[in-house]
Amino acid sequence: MKSKLLMFFVFLSIFSCSKDDVNKLEVSSKEYVNTITNYYENWRSDLRSENGILIFKSWDHFNTTNEELILMDYEEVLAFENELNFYSQRTLLDKIIFEEEKLADQFYAPYADLSDEEIIALNLTEPRTEIYLNAVDKGLITVEEDSDVAHVYHLSVVDPTAARLINLDGFIMIDNVLWQYTDSQIKYCKTCTINDIALLGRAEITSDDQNIVTFTINNGSRNTCNWDGNLNKGWTDVEDKRRARYERHGYSSTSDNCDHCFMIVKYYLHNEAQRKRWGKWKYRSSYKPWFRWDGSWSGNGNYWFCTNDPGAPPSYQNFTIPLSDFTVPLGVTATPMSNRRYSGNNNTDVKLHPHSDGQWPPPPNNYPPYNASKCWGSCLNVYSISIDGKIVHSYSNPSTKKDLPDG
Repeated sequence: MKSKLLMFFVFLSIFSCSKDDVNKLEVSSKEYVNTITNYYENWRSDLRSENGILIFKSWDHFNTTNEELILMDYEEVLAFENELNFYSQRTLLDKIIFEEEKLADQFYAPYADLSDEEIIALNLTEPRTEIYLNAVDKGLITVEEDSDVAHVYHLSVVDPTAARLINLDGFIMIDNVLWQYTDSQIKYCKTCTINDIALLGRAEITSDDQNIVTFTINNGSRNTCNWDGNLNKGWTDVEDKRRARYERHGYSSTSDNCDHCFMIVKYYLHNEAQRKRWGKWKYRSSYKPWFRWDGSWSGNGNYWFCTNDPGAPPSYQNFTIPLSDFTVPLGVTATPMSNRRYSGNNNTDVKLHPHSDGQWPPPPNNYPPYNASKCWGSCLNVYSISIDGKIVHSYSNPSTKKDLPDG
């Protein structure tokens, strides 16, 4: 693979479907959108798994593998996971969408001659698949709506951009550090092995004694900055019995207890598309329209000095780093964003700067004004956000079919 990572991806139809259901994608369309100097060449040969948990050499290894998986079609992903005895949360969601679609089509088949209104009037109780019910029971998916007219749900994990590489319990090992992603926390243990997943799983708060660091994502917490405002939440009708929307999610958080003030930052776009059939809006494997985003944003972070090294100012004094001085990690879209295209129906694969996988390290020692140990004084903030979303005709024809205005 070249140092430029192929970053625009085309998804084939995941499962076979009727001619009327086929979403015509340009399966040969691809685009380089990032110049990558830290692409991990041996991403596949160096990857291993143990007890159903993927083990990576580094964050570059993790990010490269994630980008390669995005480029794969569904059957290739299944082969990849089976070879490693691994089952990802992203694959679980894909299977739920397919199984729910298949069961609904079977259930409503006897009513094929009725209109949507006539089917709704029957007040039928639509069955749910076992894989869906189990996922809801275990908290792996969050159901936003399950009514007579719509079925809306998504993965519950607090960072769904990692969903292709974490197992159902949210575990992954990177650079000899064990991580877990849950529906409310991101946490890691520097001294844990794969055999210590129970220890990390029980952890609720940072513990220096156990070398465990936790980040709890709570709205309103003084250690968490959220910039979810001005996101698109409402559905837009795209064409006959088809609708779409996108959501912009962003937050940063310093570690719980913050003795050393580590920080994580997550900033991404989540896109959804549904088709109405049998009187109900649903995700369908065959409907994955093209989204396009353009936009810009700003931001900054504040650091302080953890030690009073000779010549360093008092630790209570804060210094600001602008967003432009933060490195853009592999696979992350920088600002300004122009003509960013993606196809999908319930996907969280577009990361926006300053999104980080893992944690942001302290500001570098070469950052002015002093060469001394630094910690994050507060969570990083993003502002002046202007993102324009739309549905376009195709990858090669990114002209607007329907605007998706901010909600």
